[in-house]
Amino acid sequence: MNTIRTTARIASIFAAAALVAGASAPAFAAREEGKPAPTETPAPKVQRYCVPSEVSTGTILRSPKVCKTRAQWIADTGVDPVRAIRK
Repeated sequence: MNTIRTTARIASIFAAAALVAGASAPAFAAREEGKPAPTETPAPKVQRYCVPSEVSTGTILRSPKVCKTRAQWIADTGVDPVRAIRK
């Protein structure tokens, strides 16, 4: 009876190891000939403009900043932040 439990445990361990090995196999697959290896390109940096929001309380709280891209500021408020900074 004890040997059946031991055998079942060993079989479940081997089954789990086979599942893990099968799941990681695509990660080790060889690339096709003639195709270059895929490279990660970094995302282009986007300039963001941050403006402190107004706090309407009378306490000494830090006002949270609202950060958006130039296009988002123009779309939301109609104000170009670059021109507003240069003034």
